[in-house]
Amino acid sequence: MQLNKENIDINKFTEYSQSSIKLILDKAIEKHKQIILTGAPGTGKTYNVRSYVSDQIKLNKDRSEFVQFHPSYDYSDFIEGLRPVILDEATIEEPTFVKMDGIFKAFCRKVVSENYDKIKAKNPTKVNLPFSKLYKKYEDDCTDKYFFIIDEINRADLSKVFGELMFGIEKSYRGIENSFQTQYKNLKTYELANGKGKIIDFDCFSEGFFIPKNLYIIGTMNDIDRSVESFDFALRRRFKWIEIKTNEVAHISLTEILNNSSPEQINTLVDKIKKMNNVISDSVEGRKLGLSEAYHIGHAYFKKVDLNNPLSLKNIFNKNIVPILKEYTRGRQQSDINDFIAKCAEALEVEYEK
Repeated sequence: MQLNKENIDINKFTEYSQSSIKLILDKAIEKHKQIILTGAPGTGKTYNVRSYVSDQIKLNKDRSEFVQFHPSYDYSDFIEGLRPVILDEATIEEPTFVKMDGIFKAFCRKVVSENYDKIKAKNPTKVNLPFSKLYKKYEDDCTDKYFFIIDEINRADLSKVFGELMFGIEKSYRGIENSFQTQYKNLKTYELANGKGKIIDFDCFSEGFFIPKNLYIIGTMNDIDRSVESFDFALRRRFKWIEIKTNEVAHISLTEILNNSSPEQINTLVDKIKKMNNVISDSVEGRKLGLSEAYHIGHAYFKKVDLNNPLSLKNIFNKNIVPILKEYTRGRQQSDINDFIAKCAEALEVEYEK
């Protein structure tokens, strides 16, 4: 089947490859301003998102931003907060706490500023209009896409990190007409210039923060992350979810990665990987340990395998995969763990070195 955006159903599509995932993202982007790719570790979620965004922005690398969440990430890192800086006009070099943008708000400011510059360039006779009036009138003409990528999005306490964005990220609430007030709305915003803090010359958010319409948010997450429960239902419904399943992505992805191997070699490897993953999620041993599809081993763990070397797959299993399987089963009976790993090795047709 010839793949294009028109014949892909992003809710049912199951034949993944690097190229097809890009098409899925492209189709989803048309209808949704924020998307999350979810699935087992090693399925190429982050790689494919970054590759897709790179294709979209081409040489304009400043039209994307990347951040990886972690448990200590908070509102001040993402939206805004008080930070100690030496002020530019200070007579005594002692730190003063001032409001500064977090990484997301700073990127939104950049998008709005560049949109505004383009609006003024296209409408030179109207540059004397107030910013809010001119921007609102021509905002929909700003079609250059900007992307904000959040890797491991579920590892932070999202309600605290996003704050007022619970309202602002929705597609119907984007743009300057839907400006909203943030936590430190009454304080002037500072930026660093030559290592010192100075008030931002032109504050496009002086009347309220808003997310530009041409900004797209793409997140990635692993289903098995212990902090997955932090993604509450109110935030879940604001994203389009696309699940990448290991056994469905393996064949085409490994064909792309192992392009020096024969189709027969790749078919054999994929069959072994699928059998091992079936042990993880469907066997008596796997179910006994509480495992599921979310614990499958992704194709990325096999990207350096040498299919002409019989020892290569064995080494990958014992050095890279066994530690993961042990982490999956930590705290269980050692005899059950050994039986389970031995079954996985048998499915992959390699020797398990205990």
